[in-house]
Amino acid sequence: MDRLPTELKAHIVQWVSRAQEFDEDGPRVVSTSLLHFAECSKEFAALAHPFIFERVPLLGPKLARLEFFAETIAPKYGKHIRDVIGLFHQADGEVPEDEVEEELEVSEGTKEKIRSSLGLFASAVSHLTRLQHLHLDVASGNPPLGLPVDKDPLSLVASTIGRQLQSLHLSRMSIGDPNVDPRYLAGIISQCPNLELVELTAIKEGDSAADEDAFFDSLRSLKKLESLLLMYCDVVSSRMGSGEWLSPLRHLDLRCNNRLRYSDVERVTRPFKDSLTRLKIVHVADMDDDIIPPSPSPPSFDLPHLRLLDLDTNFPLTWMSCFQSSPLKALVIASLDSPSVDPLGEEVDSFIGAFKPFVKEDGGGLAELAFVDEDWAPNVKIAVAEWGEKQGIKMFLKNGSGSDDEGFPDEDGWETDEEVEFGVEEPR
Repeated sequence: MDRLPTELKAHIVQWVSRAQEFDEDGPRVVSTSLLHFAECSKEFAALAHPFIFERVPLLGPKLARLEFFAETIAPKYGKHIRDVIGLFHQADGEVPEDEVEEELEVSEGTKEKIRSSLGLFASAVSHLTRLQHLHLDVASGNPPLGLPVDKDPLSLVASTIGRQLQSLHLSRMSIGDPNVDPRYLAGIISQCPNLELVELTAIKEGDSAADEDAFFDSLRSLKKLESLLLMYCDVVSSRMGSGEWLSPLRHLDLRCNNRLRYSDVERVTRPFKDSLTRLKIVHVADMDDDIIPPSPSPPSFDLPHLRLLDLDTNFPLTWMSCFQSSPLKALVIASLDSPSVDPLGEEVDSFIGAFKPFVKEDGGGLAELAFVDEDWAPNVKIAVAEWGEKQGIKMFLKNGSGSDDEGFPDEDGWETDEEVEFGVEEPR
């Protein structure tokens, strides 16, 4: 194999790298075949290392593994690392039950391990000279967990290589109430001006209006931002829609923000009228009157480029006219007023009528439609599926119980899927 031309070896390594192996519920792992190639010769190793170390998952507070990463992997191979997933509070993707107290907070013992983990990762940051994508845990405090700045990896990444970051995904360290400091995040984001994707979780309300303004200003200043997710964030309000946003935002995900009403979401989307193509609104305040009064009337969204809409929550179908100005191609929805028993068919006609404005005679309208509901009468499911088939719409029924086919016979005309990934492509 040593006699093969270098160009051919490079093609072999690249081909093998594409055949990455996946854990069933975890992140990508490196192909064992690629590791074997790296052991063949120094030349193969040099060709394989950029693929082997391109993405590094660091899961759980495993200090020995992190020490090895900080002291050996990062100094030797850090120049190849483009993507780091640092979820130091997780073990196999979840906080262990014995590490959760009554307050739904990570225990102090685990927090101390996490502090040590973050410190070890911080010591490796100087070697990650080409890092572009970072997924990291964030906790309360400024800096989080009372860490000194030189032990806070996120602060170090932002201050040293923040300008080259393209995506930033910050997960909640705690599974309690939102507690991440918006002022702290404002300082981080302002040092990463080239971010294209931002995903933030569990941000608390600011201690002052100035703190919240600083946070929103840091997002507004991102000229390349295309995708934004804000989840479980008490800081998110209609104020987010004020001011000038410099980004051509295309995707906006506002799931699980229970201080937002649908009318607030409409205000939030106004700055992105000319660019937004995908919107997700799941579990907002209109579902719980105890948190904030619901929207008094349906808001009217003016989003002329919106193609993919996810209302995977109890969105009243009578409000579908909110989006009548949008050329929707794909829609996910669950409805409070979906029919369960309908012997006469009148409710079905009303139900289907909510979607008719999005169906075009030339076939250029709604192409894919998914519902989240388990309690429909069989005749209702069949009637809606038959309507979709006549319109040329691909129909899905998402089963929230965890079973793809329970209660949904194949002859109903539905495809079932827990996580619907639409095939509709968005124009650039």
